[in-house]
Amino acid sequence: MIGNKCFTFRSCVNQDELVYIQATRDSDVDVFLSSQGGLVLEINDPVHFPDIHYSLINLCSAYIDCPECYEAEVVLYDDYIRNLNATNSAQCPTPPEAYVLSNCRYTGTFGDVEDIRQSPDTLLVTSSNLLVYVGMVVTLEEYPGNCYTVYGPYTELTGCPCDYVTVLNASGDCTCCLGEDPKPPVERVIPKPVRVFYHITDTECEIRDNTTFANNYYNLFTGIRYGLKNCCGDVDFEKLWIRKELSDYSRINPPVTCSPPAVEVCPDPCPAPEPLGCFPAEAVIAQGSFS
Repeated sequence: MIGNKCFTFRSCVNQDELVYIQATRDSDVDVFLSSQGGLVLEINDPVHFPDIHYSLINLCSAYIDCPECYEAEVVLYDDYIRNLNATNSAQCPTPPEAYVLSNCRYTGTFGDVEDIRQSPDTLLVTSSNLLVYVGMVVTLEEYPGNCYTVYGPYTELTGCPCDYVTVLNASGDCTCCLGEDPKPPVERVIPKPVRVFYHITDTECEIRDNTTFANNYYNLFTGIRYGLKNCCGDVDFEKLWIRKELSDYSRINPPVTCSPPAVEVCPDPCPAPEPLGCFPAEAVIAQGSFS
């Protein structure tokens, strides 16, 4: 409306964002804003002023002085004097810094800080000044038993002020903070000897006879060659030879192949043999010719 005064604000967060409002001449809003030119105001109106802090950069009472303000959508602010708070400063306040705490057991990532869904098991956002701990791993009094890697500081799109935390200790990495997982004791397993021998057809007695024969004759050979003699008892080599030959014979002629042929047993009493049959006599009378 041409009869109103028009006010132009610039956001402290986004310098390219301009907001225009109007106020009736000599209204409470007009009187207040006319005294705040060039200063920063805290405006509690998330609908029209989502960034809270705005600098009043221009006020005009004629269309010719600021046509863009009068051509904007009309926002008559006469009834919103309670939303306007003076800061008495021309400098925009420093955005609150935020730090992100990532749980060492969390393997995910994050984007904008204000979009983080906070949880002690994943990510936390704090307004505490953790600049000296950036890149380190800390433990917090509020969340015992957890270790967090510190990221930041962030000043844009933080959604802060946020909760404050108390740092107890700091470590170089998650391994130092959490400690290495205790390794289970190594249990030495001694496998049981496999006493099932495949593709061996010799009996245990045959194996024992052959090994006894070989060991004793090797001892005899070494005694003759090196002049050594076993004084702990004499060995009956004739008996060894006999057992060895019997063992070899049983392998060459196994009992199955050397079994005598089966003989039919005649029942008692034996049945009488059947008589040999003869062809019946034929009558040859009056057959043929005779000479």
